[in-house]
Amino acid sequence: MGTVHPFPVSKAAGPQTGFSRAELSRIIDLYGRMVAAGQWKDYAIEFGRDHAAFWAFRRSAERPEYKIEKRPSLRAKQGM
Repeated sequence: MGTVHPFPVSKAAGPQTGFSRAELSRIIDLYGRMVAAGQWKDYAIEFGRDHAAFWAFRRSAERPEYKIEKRPSLRAKQGM
């Protein structure tokens, strides 16, 4: 039988930025309305250490039509 090797643990990984449940609910609600209207067909979500992003596509093979991004480092600059 083979040997199982664990993935190396990264000590540099910090907390991950993500959307809250309320934020994600509003984003998915908007996405659903745009799909029903025939405007959007696909989406992608990315979570990183410094930002979280949601992209909406008209077609999967194209560039994203819209991008919703959350950057906590810019919170003070956005009037929050």
